[in-house]
Amino acid sequence: IGSSSIRKWDDLEKRFPDKNIIKRGVGGCELSQLVKYYTPYILFPYHPAKIFIYAGENDIAAGEKADSVLTNMKALWTMLNSQLPDAKIYFLSIKPSPSRITLLPEMLKANEMIKAYLQDKPNTLYIDVSTPIYKPGTTEPDASLFQQDMLHLNPTGYDKWQAVLQQYVD
Repeated sequence: IGSSSIRKWDDLEKRFPDKNIIKRGVGGCELSQLVKYYTPYILFPYHPAKIFIYAGENDIAAGEKADSVLTNMKALWTMLNSQLPDAKIYFLSIKPSPSRITLLPEMLKANEMIKAYLQDKPNTLYIDVSTPIYKPGTTEPDASLFQQDMLHLNPTGYDKWQAVLQQYVD
């Protein structure tokens, strides 16, 4: 579940062909919207065994601070843990995009806060999908891994995410 970075992952299901993937990305989605609106409709009816969440980038782009993103992540985690207590929950780090590079400090702060919060939660893991898309030796995104909009990953960028996620999907 999550934002357009999930919705626009056009070949997600093909990358994990032996898995029952139900992609529920909503363009422009913020964590607060997953809490307030979408989750009961796009997730709960399927009773998933594993939930991969990518959200938070749009919150920060809309002016939210890291502590607000964390508050919404806490609310989402509580919802998921309450409704689907046996599901494994994976939060994918907020990726820096070249078009949003000025927001990098707030994104890094949100990632650290979320990682710390999720650390002791049962059946929950924070997954760093940001580092693999950095230029080597930096914390800046590699523009060659993005579509022309410099916001969404291209197939090579998704190759990097797949390499990280494979072990958790399996």
